[in-house]
Amino acid sequence: MNIRTPITACAAAVLIATGTGHGKTIYQDDFGGEAGSQLQGRSPDTVNSTGDTYATLAPTSQLQVNGSGWAGTTGTGGVAWLPLPELSPGDVITLTAGVRPASNTSNFIAVGFSDGTSDLITNGTVWALLFGNGASNQGRIVVRSGKGENGVLYKSGAREPGWEEAAASTLTLSYNTRTGNLKVSLGPDTLFDGPIAFNDVADTPAPISALSHVTLQWFDQNPVSHPEAGIFDGLQVEISPASAETH
Repeated sequence: MNIRTPITACAAAVLIATGTGHGKTIYQDDFGGEAGSQLQGRSPDTVNSTGDTYATLAPTSQLQVNGSGWAGTTGTGGVAWLPLPELSPGDVITLTAGVRPASNTSNFIAVGFSDGTSDLITNGTVWALLFGNGASNQGRIVVRSGKGENGVLYKSGAREPGWEEAAASTLTLSYNTRTGNLKVSLGPDTLFDGPIAFNDVADTPAPISALSHVTLQWFDQNPVSHPEAGIFDGLQVEISPASAETH
């Protein structure tokens, strides 16, 4: 995985666009800061000098730059919600993340969009889950739209070619709020490209109110007990006009 090429080493963690956010980069960072860099509203590439090294982005989550990525620091995992500007019908929101789940059993990392009220497994809007090395489904992807087990759009039958066993894999989701078209790629491979079935209703786009946050979720991402901890190795979120989307 390498999305660091288009992302500068000094990029700020939070670049909230003004206005509607059309054609804007909302979040961008390569998480290349020193170990202990903090994330509380300032760049994780800036070392915290006050000793306050953790960012609690949600009640159950802590994330910290560990020198090579954005790592979870709780033993059971967690959820982080990153707010988006208000969307307009036809906006295309694109999330690109480098993800590597922890090297233990039953682990995963999930990324996508939600209303910010719960985790992706419980109440995700459009999202994808990647199983890592050590899981029985390692290297496989599940793409969903809607709550719980609803709206399964794609499920791997075997390890995906774009999965990086020892490094982070590039996972990209691009969603058109007007057409309801979702495109999901792992590395260079497109896994799903078509209209969603929000909560299992065919050809039903997600309501814009359910697309207010970028959501990151991980399980058992503990860098202390698992030397190969789960990390987010780069993150970029963009909003562009519908004309940028062909579907």
